[in-house]
Amino acid sequence: MSFSFLNIAMLAGLVSIALPVLAHLLSKRRYDVVQWGAMQFLLLGHKTRRRIRFQDILLLLLRMLLLACLAFALARPYGQGGIFNKIGKSVSRDIVFIIDGSGSTSWKQEQQTPHAAAIQWVHQAVEELNPGDTVSLIDARSRNRRLIHPATSSFPLVRKELDRIPEPTGTSNLTEAVLDAIRILSTTSNSSREVVVLTDGQAYPWKLDDEFGLQRIDDALKQPEITPAVAVVDLSDGKENRANISVGQIELSQQMTVPGFPIRFKTTLQQSGGVAQQVEVSLAVNGQPAPESERVVNLLPNGEAVVEFEHVFPVTGYYRLTLSITEDKLPQDDQSEAIVVVEDGIPILLVDGETQVDETKSETFFLKSAFAASGEESPWVRTEVIQPRELNAERLARCQVVFLCNLNSVTQEQRLALIDFVLQGGGVVFAPGEQAEAASWNRFFIDKENTFLPAELSSINEENPAEEELVTIESLSLEAPWLQQFRKEEGVDFWLSRYSKWWELKPRSVTVDAETPEEAAKSVSRPSVLIKLTNGTPYLVSQRIGDGTVLQFAAPLDADWSTLPARNDFVPFLHEMVFRLADVETQHNVSVGMPIQIPLNEDERPRDYHVTGPGVDAVVPELARNGRKNLASFDDTTIPGVYWYERKNAPQATRIPFVVTDDRAESDLTPLDKLAWETLAANDRVQRIELMSELTNQTQSENSRTELWWLLLLVLLVILISEVALTRKMLLEGHADLE
Repeated sequence: MSFSFLNIAMLAGLVSIALPVLAHLLSKRRYDVVQWGAMQFLLLGHKTRRRIRFQDILLLLLRMLLLACLAFALARPYGQGGIFNKIGKSVSRDIVFIIDGSGSTSWKQEQQTPHAAAIQWVHQAVEELNPGDTVSLIDARSRNRRLIHPATSSFPLVRKELDRIPEPTGTSNLTEAVLDAIRILSTTSNSSREVVVLTDGQAYPWKLDDEFGLQRIDDALKQPEITPAVAVVDLSDGKENRANISVGQIELSQQMTVPGFPIRFKTTLQQSGGVAQQVEVSLAVNGQPAPESERVVNLLPNGEAVVEFEHVFPVTGYYRLTLSITEDKLPQDDQSEAIVVVEDGIPILLVDGETQVDETKSETFFLKSAFAASGEESPWVRTEVIQPRELNAERLARCQVVFLCNLNSVTQEQRLALIDFVLQGGGVVFAPGEQAEAASWNRFFIDKENTFLPAELSSINEENPAEEELVTIESLSLEAPWLQQFRKEEGVDFWLSRYSKWWELKPRSVTVDAETPEEAAKSVSRPSVLIKLTNGTPYLVSQRIGDGTVLQFAAPLDADWSTLPARNDFVPFLHEMVFRLADVETQHNVSVGMPIQIPLNEDERPRDYHVTGPGVDAVVPELARNGRKNLASFDDTTIPGVYWYERKNAPQATRIPFVVTDDRAESDLTPLDKLAWETLAANDRVQRIELMSELTNQTQSENSRTELWWLLLLVLLVILISEVALTRKMLLEGHADLE
């Protein structure tokens, strides 16, 4: 038992214990004794004298104890731990429950998944809480979701939110979740604060290889006056060897295509643990199995395999691709999805920089012929050829991609129109020839530091006939996904294109200093060399500007400087490039945390739409701007899955789909081993529990203080009654003896 000496003067009352002793000693004062004959008949017996002496001492002790209890009661003592936890009032608590919502918690155990067990655990824990306790709730994903904040004492609200938690998917970061919970507890007021993490014992979400993350937890625990206790509950079934096969993200050759034009896509199967086996992968389009779309691949233990598909879409619209395997004990990673947009022919603008009487000698002749190769009934690309003086903002507004073919230069008005066109998602292809004025193009700036073209035009070089090797395309440089099909090993002839002349391109450095959203929307990416010639010279350089892309060639796209138009791959190459450039206007496949957006017409508002998806039920998007375009934007994409933009009071067929993807790192089910747990629990950072009662008992033991003044006053009353009773008894018995 411990005492709070808030007023030391109260303990001075213990001195009063000496008062009965002084009174007793004073009553023993000696008098003169006079003997007389009849005295012997008045003397008490020996036994009687002993009894009276014992009662006298007992009365003295009772009076001393009476004063001592009174002094102790005024000092307000309290008890802590042991039996005091049972007789005292429970301490009020602030608790943050963290439920691991990552995909691994959907593992099908014998009774229920760890995620379902976590929800049930919290339901039972709430039953043990007292009315003064508060609860906060975090759904731990790749980005944590605060389901209940600020803290609440409404336990029915907690149960309601528990029942609304979406199914587990994607990844989680439990280190960040614990830090977020500590931040929440810094705003609460109760004297006991706790964080309870409910997970499946997987090692990956703790990011133990990041020592800085654990140090951040240690620092956060030291800051508040009341240090929160962090407890971890492992709800796995304890089986360490859990084999699992996962389907990786779908990689598309392009997100947009036209009817009748095939697109290619692939995914990677990975096996964690397991044994060597054959796995069948199937393709579904809009939920319906695609004909002849099954693939069988061989997987080794802890191995991976790539599986590829090709598909042709008959009509325009949005198509949801689903690649899946036979469902196993972790179904959340047994399929992967992506959206493909099929539109009418893509409108492009061909700006011919050199007018020729003979059309076959014009700069755009081969381009126009290549884009017309698919037929006029259902063209993949709709082209319009104009002269440089006709290039303006109105023309650009009607197209998605513009080719600048051997232009000498552009006016200031045309420069502003091209910049605005690219910022809003348009694609520009710059193919310079002898007409191009290098100095003018090199001074084409977007802002004070960044230029419109990704590379500087240095000088025109020619092939040296004395060299043994011809200058062609370097096949190994074709690393971009949409270019890999043109590599040498694919048996194509694109890489055999011979070049007699080319511009020497020098990729520029980029300065990005975006402090506002408006500046970020105009940001310029670092130039990327997509294709090189065999002499090491950059042939095709790419750069993102805002939402659009600029591609810069080292040679014109005609037959003057190269044999490219004579190659069989010339037409497919141009189409892939156009689809790639037109693909960037609206992203229907985004990563977790990225906004999903649709452009609005002049008569539309964001409130005309609502968004549905995992954990989202008919939420109205917000207004966003991209240049002069109004967008409906939805930002809460913390849960991977399929989301839909739906126009109110419109047919379901008008829904616009989006897929939010996350990596499949959660598919590695490696658990926390002994060493990993010791690392996590070091410095008393966290503790391991199984039941809520364990944490409750510990909390009561460490924080419960039971005041004992009321108990001392009760003892004081008993002593007072006993003193009165003993005094009365002594008086009565003493008179009887004297008589």
